[in-house]
Amino acid sequence: ARRIAATEAAVAALADAPAPADPVPDGTWTVVRLRSFARSRGFTAVSRKRKQELLDLFPETPRDA
Repeated sequence: ARRIAATEAAVAALADAPAPADPVPDGTWTVVRLRSFARSRGFTAVSRKRKQELLDLFPETPRDA
């Protein structure tokens, strides 16, 4: 009974936690990860783009690259 109560409390805490924000690509991301992220956002022809070009696709990207 104690384990069930602890489990239910943990599940309730997770339900109340805020959802994680979408990741924001930055200069620390690899080109492979940037291409995958771009494809997931509907961009095409990303295999031809260089890292900075991929970062430029996302206006919310910090320009530290």
